[in-house]
Amino acid sequence: MGPAQGMQIPIWALVMPILSVVFWLLLIVSIIILVVNSQKSSRSLRNIEALLKELKKDKDNHHN
Repeated sequence: MGPAQGMQIPIWALVMPILSVVFWLLLIVSIIILVVNSQKSSRSLRNIEALLKELKKDKDNHHN
């Protein structure tokens, strides 16, 4: 029983830091991906905003 209990503790001692490192790496990677995507989509967002402004102008013209 002694050796078995001894084996369980080091496994957790090894696994926990690895899991925390993997978690932080995933978090950092996901943030980087979000930033890159937002930079890429900022152009399309500007285009959408321009289209919405044009649509609003059209609606205003129709009402007038």
